[in-house]
Amino acid sequence: MAALHPRADADVSLIGIMAGALHSLQKADQLGYRDERGQSRDISFFTSEFRTTLTSIGKGYPPGERWLAGFYFMSALVRLAALLDRLDLPLAARSRAHLMHDVDWFKHRDEQHPVSRMVTTWAEALKVASDTCGALEDRLKTQGAEHA
Repeated sequence: MAALHPRADADVSLIGIMAGALHSLQKADQLGYRDERGQSRDISFFTSEFRTTLTSIGKGYPPGERWLAGFYFMSALVRLAALLDRLDLPLAARSRAHLMHDVDWFKHRDEQHPVSRMVTTWAEALKVASDTCGALEDRLKTQGAEHA
C-alpha cells in the first residue's frame, strides 16, 4: 500500500483514511481490544469508566487503556465505513453489513453501545480492512496502468 502512488486528489484522501483505519486497528490491538467489550451491557461499569476517562482527560492525563482500545476500534470502524462507501464495495458480506450497521448506529441513534451491543467482531473488522485495502490497491494499480 505504501508503495502505491495515487494520481487523483481523491485517491490521496482514500489512502489517508486507510492509514487512519489501519493505525486505529493496530492501536486497538496493542491496547488489548476484545470483542467482549462491544458485547457487554454492563452499564454501571461503563458509567464508572466514562467518568474516570473524563476526569483523566480533564486533568490532562491519558485515558485508561481499555477505554482507548474501544476508542481506537470504533475509530477504525468509522474510517472503514467511509472507505466501503467511497470505494462502492457491496455490503452483501456479513462483515461489511455488520460494520456499516454499527457505524450508522453510532452516528444516528440515541442508544448505542453500551446500552445496546455492537455486532462487528474483531475478525470482521480485520476482514473489512483487508477487503478495503485490496480494493484500494486495485483501484490505484488500475489508474497507474492507465497513465503509464
